[in-house]
Amino acid sequence: MPANPRGTDNFPTTHWSELGRAAAETQATESELLGHLLSQYLPPLKHFLVRVQGYSADHAEDLLQGFILDRVIRGGLLGKADQQRGKFRTLLITALKNYASNTHARSRRPGPTQSLSSKHNTVPCNSDESTGIFEVAWAKQLVSAALKQMEQECQASNRMHIWTVFFLRVVHPAFNNTKPPSYKELVEQFGFDSPTQACNVVITGKRMYSRILRGMVKEYVRDSEFVDDELKDLWKILTATHA
Repeated sequence: MPANPRGTDNFPTTHWSELGRAAAETQATESELLGHLLSQYLPPLKHFLVRVQGYSADHAEDLLQGFILDRVIRGGLLGKADQQRGKFRTLLITALKNYASNTHARSRRPGPTQSLSSKHNTVPCNSDESTGIFEVAWAKQLVSAALKQMEQECQASNRMHIWTVFFLRVVHPAFNNTKPPSYKELVEQFGFDSPTQACNVVITGKRMYSRILRGMVKEYVRDSEFVDDELKDLWKILTATHA
């Protein structure tokens, strides 16, 4: 997990029926759904271009705008989604790789306003490795987004003690590989009646976080069976990262 859980990029799993609906419905509805999806996917796509492909932040921003216009909207990428061929995020990152490669190749051809010296130096990275980096970014940010929402919910409901205890006992140790405070220490710090009460607050925090994380996944994978699969995939990626 990252040292700062709020600083990574998000790449959530997308519900296939939602994608099919987006490709088939009216332009107004499709545009609304595209806006929702792109707000979730743009950060990790940019993360991929900068970290894996080696583009500058500005160059990556320009490339993404072209990709969204040419491939996602004009090219009808949503309509090409096929659940039997894999996850949508795999389709999306493959399309982006191809678009970036083709754009880079075109940029090396001399034209009216450019020369052969106008080119981008990409970072060598094989397909499996780059996809793996992308998957890790997705998993980390999904966890981070759930943590942020949990903190906001605790603040809105005047239960910040739940977030603070959960953060100290669970989140901070996990992200920084440190020893969590004992329940006795939590009693002394927060004035709980007993270690059992402190433990119950931690359990409440874990349940709250699990509910929020599951809800985020369910926004895209509405069949409970697939939600479980995505959560298993998430933890598998994170576990492999820290193996």
